Amino acid sequence: MGASWKKPVSMKICAIITLLSCFITLPTIAKSISTDKKTDKNNIEASKAQNQKPQTQAPKSQTTNPNSQTPNSEATKPLDNKTIEERLDTIEKTQEEMGAFIGSGNLVHTLFSKNFDLGGFILARYSNINGSDRSTNGINRIEAELIQNADLGDKFSIGASEEFELERPVTYLDGFGRRQPQFLNLESKATVDTAWINYAWKDKLEIQAGRYITPIGIINIQHFDPIFITPEKPLFLRPDEGGQTLFPDLLNGIQAHGKFFIGKLQRVLKYHLFAGNFTGTETRGGTPENIDYGARLSYAINEHLVMGANYLHGKRVLFTKSNYNLYGADLDANYKKLLFQSEYFTTEEQFGRNRQAYYFQPAVQVTPKWILFYRYDYLKNGEALSNVSGTEIWGLINSGRDDTENLLGFRYKPIDAIAIRLSVGLAHFAAGTVDGVNFRSANSVVTLLNFTAAI
Repeated sequence: MGASWKKPVSMKICAIITLLSCFITLPTIAKSISTDKKTDKNNIEASKAQNQKPQTQAPKSQTTNPNSQTPNSEATKPLDNKTIEERLDTIEKTQEEMGAFIGSGNLVHTLFSKNFDLGGFILARYSNINGSDRSTNGINRIEAELIQNADLGDKFSIGASEEFELERPVTYLDGFGRRQPQFLNLESKATVDTAWINYAWKDKLEIQAGRYITPIGIINIQHFDPIFITPEKPLFLRPDEGGQTLFPDLLNGIQAHGKFFIGKLQRVLKYHLFAGNFTGTETRGGTPENIDYGARLSYAINEHLVMGANYLHGKRVLFTKSNYNLYGADLDANYKKLLFQSEYFTTEEQFGRNRQAYYFQPAVQVTPKWILFYRYDYLKNGEALSNVSGTEIWGLINSGRDDTENLLGFRYKPIDAIAIRLSVGLAHFAAGTVDGVNFRSANSVVTLLNFTAAI
């Protein structure tokens, strides 16, 4: 660091006290100058009136009454405009210097919005992967995301999020065998994650258009990393962003959504009806020119129990373009210190094997800062194009290459804005056949350590 860090502690304390004194006295000085300016104006007017008044008697001597004050006394001599301006200039200069030192309080200026929310987070991940025949480790992901929302009036709002990421993707030296993991070279990307405009007619009906999060399930809707308990999404949501192992995580299109309050207990029924283009490319298993559409219903019995049902019709790329229907259900529950999440999905594929995925995730809120969690995760990926080799060379996975993952870990939040998540997982890749080549089953012990700071 610089030399300033080597100064004695007493000098640092004096500097802090001086800075605090400026903060405390600055408003008082400004108020005093404002009062002086008003008093001076009154004194000038009084002086003019006194000079215009006929002198019927001589003014009393200042020595005869020391407590008397006349317009000619030094104590009440009015300040001229130049003196007042000099004082105000001094105050303004002090304010500018303080503003340059501590920064302006007006961080964001808006043109037409009623209010503007700016948030985001940074994430750093350390990964250790012990494969069946090889191991690798290192910091393989650094991410920063900005999130903005603004109300344009009583009905309209807009929102956007942008992601900036440095990542070393995991590859396998033995390709589809997945027994020899290795990190690729560092890659960087900057993408617009979401960008939408929303019209809220009533609670019962809102219309949103643009690039939005596909309203399917629990974790995909939560979407942003600081919300999660675990350091990694479930298997069916990998690869992260732009993939559709089961369904697209983002869509470019339009959706209608709303909520109804039911009964005296104010139970909440929410719905989403949506349609849009898949945001990825055909190399990620999608057909961007195709319109996917679907619906979601969720019912909150109370703040402790929410159930959801999902449907989506889409098209994905296999050896040819294949239509599919997806059906799903989810449950989010909590009771005192116990937390529970689970999602289940199954598909009907036009070509290839039907797919299936589910997980269940119990957790315990040990203290307000500590959560312990476990997750069992299952994915039957079916027949699909997959680039587990980490390149643009894709192969056809046929027969039952099922994956499972057992994850155990904790989340610690020293303050609300910071989360440290550690997990140790056992990943199992079932034996299977790729392009006529048989592969043995493989196992990996994956240790993930995530650090997240949010604003």
